Amino acid sequence: MNEGRIHQDLILLAEDNPVDVMLIQRSLVEHAVEHTMLTMEDGQQAIEYIDRIEADETEAVPDLLLLDLNLPSCDGREILARVRRSVRSYSTPVVIVTSSNSDEDREMARRLRATDYFLKVPDLDGYMKLGGIVKQILSSRSSLGASM
Repeated sequence: MNEGRIHQDLILLAEDNPVDVMLIQRSLVEHAVEHTMLTMEDGQQAIEYIDRIEADETEAVPDLLLLDLNLPSCDGREILARVRRSVRSYSTPVVIVTSSNSDEDREMARRLRATDYFLKVPDLDGYMKLGGIVKQILSSRSSLGASM
């Protein structure tokens, strides 16, 4: 066992706005989330990564997906549906991180089993709450894995 080693969760971030990427990173650091982040700037990159996970068992499955709904090339709705059809990543927790407050988007996220729905807010303090949500999800996931 490597008890001295800090476990770093792999987080896949599908987000095209560099400011949002920076704010998300900052919120994770503020909440001391030990992580490695893969950032995909458009939906097609995220789909291709999920397809690689499916095709290659040596490819790391993310511990969490942070997903913007409005991405170029392929939107977050398609990505979430693809993740839920994937044999290897179907149980990956997904947090929708979006500016959309529409009932339709919230219903779609619920139907496709998104773990949480985080509304991007205009104030920094509100945005920083995302790190706490991520930390709680990853901690719950680690506790489940340790008890199995």
